[in-house]
This record gives sequence, C-alpha cells and structure tokens, in this order.
Amino acid sequence: MTGRSFMLRRVQGFIVLLLVVGLWLAPGVTQAGVVTVRADEWCPYNCAPDAAKPGYMIEVLKLIFAKAGHTVDYQQMNWARSIEEARIGKITAIVGAVVSDAEDLVYPKNAFGMSANGFCLRQGEKWSYRGVKSFDGKVLGVIRDYSYDDEEIDGYIEANKKNDKKIQISSGENALELSLRKLAKGRVDLVIDDSAVLQGTVQDLGLAGELSCAASGEPDPVYVAFSPKDPKAKEYAALFDKGIEELRRDGTLKKILAGYGLHDWK
Repeated sequence: MTGRSFMLRRVQGFIVLLLVVGLWLAPGVTQAGVVTVRADEWCPYNCAPDAAKPGYMIEVLKLIFAKAGHTVDYQQMNWARSIEEARIGKITAIVGAVVSDAEDLVYPKNAFGMSANGFCLRQGEKWSYRGVKSFDGKVLGVIRDYSYDDEEIDGYIEANKKNDKKIQISSGENALELSLRKLAKGRVDLVIDDSAVLQGTVQDLGLAGELSCAASGEPDPVYVAFSPKDPKAKEYAALFDKGIEELRRDGTLKKILAGYGLHDWK
C-alpha cells in the first residue's frame, strides 16, 4: 500500500498510540502493580505472611487492591525499619500505624481499626494503670519506635529510655515475644501493647498460665499508611477509602473480622 492510504493508516496508528500513552499517564488512572506492605507481627491486625489467616488488615488490603488489578506483597519487617523504608520510598505502605507513629506518611480518611492499650504482668501480681506514677518502682517493657498514646506514656518512655531500671526496649520482628519472655523471666515487670495483640500473643507463646493481661484506657484509630515518596500514595489512600466502605456495605468486612473474633470498629 502506498500514497495517501498508507499515510492515513500510519497517522491513525500514531493517534491510537498517543491515546494509549495518554491514558497510562493520566492522573487518577490506577495502573496495575505490586503494593509492598511491611510491618512487624501484630496479630490479629497483621500476622505471619504464610499463615492461613495473615491478619484481617492483610486480607482486606488484598481484596481492595486486587479489584484495581494490584498485587499486595506483605512481609514482616521490624517496625522502626518499616517506618523508615516507607519514608524513603523503598516500600509502599505500613499497616497498624497510629498517626503519631509517623505523621509524615500519607493516611486515608478511614481508619483500619481501633487499638486500646493493654498491660501484661506476672500471674498473681496486682497492679493497675493510674497515670505514669503507676510505673514507679516498675521496669516497663516496650518496643522500639512504637507510639503508645502520643501523650504521657510516650513522654515517660522518651524521658527514661536510657534508664534500663525503668524502661527496656525490644526490637526486631519478634519484639513483643522478646518483651513477654523477659516478663515471664522477671527481667521486666510490665509489658505494654495493644490489648488484643497481647492476649493473642500470650496464648500463642503458651504463657497464659504465667502472665495476666488486661486492657487499659481509650482506644485510638489505627491505619494503613502510604509512602510520601510514592507518586500514587494519595491515589492508593483514596482507593482504600472507597474499598473499605464497599466491603463494609456488602458484609465482607464483617465476615473477615468475625474470623478473628473481632467486630467492626465503626
């Protein structure tokens, strides 16, 4: 084919190519890809990646992002490193974050659950939290870079973090397990974390006969938080907001939460 017909076909083909590229680059058009999610184990929010129940947050994220053609790659990583890698753009998101953990990340409008502090102590011992004065004479086990209330508890930890007679900090992917084993062995007197996480972890470690845990204080919202370095962070946050409401309306969220013995927080 020669002449005008050939040129017309070439022009038409070029226009189609421009349209495809334009759609690919257009703002608001979500392209399929891998969403990398990291956090230390915080079951039932996020559990072992290869478990039959990897955590309700992971199940929900996989459903939401699969509908947009994305794959969620969830792996465990210690909390401090997870936050840092999200900050610099090496990963897409972290789960189970309160805003005070990392205020510079990108948060959806919708929370992903509610978290209430709890404390564990050795069986037979009596203690209750009545403000940071309650910590007098006690060694408190905490996890590096966790935020517990963004108020007096966090302030107490920050002020005493170099005094191992008051604060002992655990880190790594199994930081809570380390803290609870320290408690069982008498190396710390109290361990603080999310109440549901404490109860589940104590059971999983076979320490229910040695440790006693109870909730304390008002719950705070927890979120999935996206890397500010990811150009699609706001788009992902909006996708989550839309997806969580859809799953709430059609009953899927309720069903997933029930599998972990939980109820909708909203």
